[in-house]
Amino acid sequence: MSESQETLVLTKERAETQIRELLQEVALMGANDSEFGDFDKILQDLDSGKLSPVEALERAKTIQLSKMDYH
Repeated sequence: MSESQETLVLTKERAETQIRELLQEVALMGANDSEFGDFDKILQDLDSGKLSPVEALERAKTIQLSKMDYH
């Protein structure tokens, strides 16, 4: 599988791993208010199928980016 094809295929497990990595980065930034709960909700929705892997990862990245804007 070429790299471009690989980026198009995001498994649930791979998305979960990346989301947990983003959570760790956000946790290290400190001053966390609702972020942990937000990440938990994203992971629950990913697990239940309410969110696709891509949607879940995009939401997690949005949290991280907003946190980076805050600092």
